[in-house]
Amino acid sequence: IIHRDRRLLLGLLLILIPLIVWARDYIPMGFGFWIGLAIFPFTFSNIDQNQGSHRYLFWALGFGSLHLLLGNKMLLFMTAICSMLWLIESKKGKVGYLPMIQGFLLTPFLNAWMNLFTFPLRMYQSKQIGAILSRLGLEVEVQGNRFLVEGYGCMIEEGCLGIHTLIFSFLLTTFILSLRGSSVNYSLLKMGIWYGLAFVLAFVANLIRSLILVIFRSPPDTFGHELTGIISVIAFVGLPIWWLGTTASTSLVKRETLQFSQKIDSSFLSAAIALWPVLVGSFLLYAHFFKAEPEIDSLNEMHLAHFEKEQKKPDVAQFRNEEILLYVKAPCSPWRSDHNPQTCWSGSGFTFDHVEMITNTAGYPMMVGKLIRKDEVLYTSWWYDNGQRITADQWKWRKAVFKGDHPYYLLNLSMENKENLLKELEAIRPGSKGLIE
Repeated sequence: IIHRDRRLLLGLLLILIPLIVWARDYIPMGFGFWIGLAIFPFTFSNIDQNQGSHRYLFWALGFGSLHLLLGNKMLLFMTAICSMLWLIESKKGKVGYLPMIQGFLLTPFLNAWMNLFTFPLRMYQSKQIGAILSRLGLEVEVQGNRFLVEGYGCMIEEGCLGIHTLIFSFLLTTFILSLRGSSVNYSLLKMGIWYGLAFVLAFVANLIRSLILVIFRSPPDTFGHELTGIISVIAFVGLPIWWLGTTASTSLVKRETLQFSQKIDSSFLSAAIALWPVLVGSFLLYAHFFKAEPEIDSLNEMHLAHFEKEQKKPDVAQFRNEEILLYVKAPCSPWRSDHNPQTCWSGSGFTFDHVEMITNTAGYPMMVGKLIRKDEVLYTSWWYDNGQRITADQWKWRKAVFKGDHPYYLLNLSMENKENLLKELEAIRPGSKGLIE
């Protein structure tokens, strides 16, 4: 078998070895990564050997073109994954979309997305938990994504089980679908329905899990806390997905003993390669007219009285004095991730104990959070400012820039005293006149 498939193995190794070396610095090798890696081989358990496909070549070309345009590492990773899947499907048969989806779940993209965009969902969940506990006769005080139940504090955050609940639910869904032979012929739309269902069930599972933890006052980093999370995901995500998959599946793909082998049509390959510069040219043309470039020059020229400035990165400037630590981050394109404080502070070893959205007396919204690292405590606030408008909502500034609005700077202000921080926030206006002039 090795002799027969040596070209395929050689092609896979030529992609896989550089990918592993490069991915060490890109992918966090946490518990979730190793679970996802263990599940990955199962996504190849059902191969339709009766037909091959070149579709992943176009996926690879698309991801590669977008990587050249946006410079996003996730796109480069997916280019490599799709290239390997193209080699497999063109030689052995169709493997379906599960391997590509599983490869995507191994990237940090979903972690970043959850940190950036699921905060309103966690705020909503905190309110629902508070309402349920109040109906049970308990004294509850909701503070953003944190709530106090008769003196016991709990926070709805993106992580549990040492990994993210949503990611764990998606990985479990992938494993269940990989055991169903019919999944090899699922379309992307049908796959989207399954993972959308997993998203909803993960929300329900986390709601029930949080209620149990609060009622029984199970603190974090204990066996009971972790076990409750595992059981909740399996019971309220895994079992429903398994049951629905059993009832919805009409037939399994029959395994064929005949080996599929298909030579690559040279004319088809030439046409595909010729299409690549067309794709790149189209993306670059689009970017020339519509891409919002970071205003690095204006950031380099920015200076604040009574502050020491340090340029941390080309698009990140730090201003510091005895009381205030301020980061000013240059605008980025609305389809790219920014230097979100919830991600950056976590990377510095801090954890968010409490996060909420406030509005100063002038009516401008800001996010405010409490940071803890061992015995160190900081209070931090951040908002987006384009000189005319201020928002704390990721969706709003991205939507506004897409419609042609001026690009938004991200400002992150931190102090050791919460009262002093709130006083500084009262002076904030569009253009950040309270700080930047």
